[in-house]
Amino acid sequence: MGVERRKERRLRANLPIKLISGGEEFLTRTENISALGAYMEAEHSIPVGADVDLILEIPLYAKDTSLSGEVRCKGSVFRSSVIREFQTGKFYGIGVFFTTFLRDEDKKKLLSYVDFLIQTEEQDIKEGLKKWKFKREAHKAVRVTEQMQVHQEEFQSKTVETLNKILQKLDDISNHLQSQHKQ
Repeated sequence: MGVERRKERRLRANLPIKLISGGEEFLTRTENISALGAYMEAEHSIPVGADVDLILEIPLYAKDTSLSGEVRCKGSVFRSSVIREFQTGKFYGIGVFFTTFLRDEDKKKLLSYVDFLIQTEEQDIKEGLKKWKFKREAHKAVRVTEQMQVHQEEFQSKTVETLNKILQKLDDISNHLQSQHKQ
């Protein structure tokens, strides 16, 4: 397994994206995104090293509507490889580094959205941990209850066994006394 070399955290994001390379336009969706780039899958190959124009569509996620909408930037393809083959063609995994943004507002939109995704992911992780801890504690409680039930059943069984022995002894004593009384 290789060493992780990324400087920025990749976040799942399914955003519409248009890639323009060599006069051709490709419409697809991102699989993940970071402040430095994006990864997507497409039916078209773009060679590694190719410069591309990108148009990302940031969804409305905040009260400030200026943080959503189109983000235009330029990028460089650093990965382009076949990820699936079908009878009708191939599907490529394409990684693009963002090199320049056309406007400062575009960069602000993207960075704000990435921050939002990080906060959402961290909140989801915290919620997941809470649920996991709750389940773990519930399982512990069930196991303790089951163990107590086993101990209780063992105690009851031993108590009944002891009471039966006592009854047998009392019967023996009673029979002995009756036999002596008859004599």
